[in-house]
Amino acid sequence: KVIGEGSYGRALLATDKRDGQLIVVKEISFANLTEQERNDARKETMILSLLNHPNRRLPHHKELPAYPP
Repeated sequence: KVIGEGSYGRALLATDKRDGQLIVVKEISFANLTEQERNDARKETMILSLLNHPNRRLPHHKELPAYPP
């Protein structure tokens, strides 16, 4: 279920198959991003991976083909 959309992608409400918890998945479309914007998105993922908070799950970074609009 899409719960938000922004300039670079969308936020999806999902269920973690490991434990049934609701999670938010941030999906970023690189299709229309400049190389600098792509690098910034990768840096954001790296920075988020350094955060330590009980409500944060480890980010999984996968670059997939663009999703349909």
